[in-house]
Amino acid sequence: MATEGTDRAGNKFLRLRPKAIVPVTIDLKLLPLKGSLYINEQLAVPFLVTNKGANVSTVTVTVRDDQNFVKTTTSLEYMLQPGQNTLGQFSLHAGSTVGVTSTVTVSASASAAADVDFQYDTVIVTTEERVVRKEDNTIPVCNITAVTGSCDVTMLDPCMCSQYNWSGIAEIQDDGFGLYLVTASVNTTGTFRHDPFSVGYNGTISATITSDCCHPLAYITVVDLASNTGQCVFYLAPRLTNYVHSFKPTTQCQTSSDWSTDRVIMAIAAQDAGLLVIVILIAICVVCVRGRNKDVQ
Repeated sequence: MATEGTDRAGNKFLRLRPKAIVPVTIDLKLLPLKGSLYINEQLAVPFLVTNKGANVSTVTVTVRDDQNFVKTTTSLEYMLQPGQNTLGQFSLHAGSTVGVTSTVTVSASASAAADVDFQYDTVIVTTEERVVRKEDNTIPVCNITAVTGSCDVTMLDPCMCSQYNWSGIAEIQDDGFGLYLVTASVNTTGTFRHDPFSVGYNGTISATITSDCCHPLAYITVVDLASNTGQCVFYLAPRLTNYVHSFKPTTQCQTSSDWSTDRVIMAIAAQDAGLLVIVILIAICVVCVRGRNKDVQ
């Protein structure tokens, strides 16, 4: 039997239930789950329940699931004042099987409401296997074990530096995810070699670097699979502070034949200068003689 009518605002309504409507005096909300339901572990199902009625009420909150994940408490009671709310939670206990899905239903009812009037909410959970992600904060190690040669001030002369060579040896190791890349800052005049390794190698390898005194500063850079970067520095001119060999000679370096040519030019220039002085002296003498002849006349 149905009842039809219109409310004071002119809205039509249709009541299908024969019993009187009793306003719900509680409000139940399931809160977000903090994590997943991992096998052989527990997961809390939190909720918030509020007494929205005008009287003190005893609120009963219950939980059930279709996979029996709830092993302990299945019902909780709260005495709530009008407008008061409280937080609570139920615990789910997963088994050892991955991929089991369960529908968890949490319901709440108040003592002031009819037995047939209650609120409920559901959440679906599936058991998972916990995957522990490893972290690698270990910086690869590059240790210089030997250096042969040096570059003093005279050896850094741009016209002479290529004649002086140096070399170094380093040991490289990573204790984290393993080595990924090993490089060095040597140009075409230098060489760099290291022991072969596969990506992710955790052992120790040896590296050799060579260059000349035109490039007395060089780096070996080591990168691991976690992008951690280590470095060792070969500096063959430690007495020079902040040495940077980035300049180029403003003049070409002269060979022995160049020096001979310059000397010939200088000799010719000197001879021309002497001839010019003689010509000037002769001119002065001529002027003096002419002056005396005029005085005699």
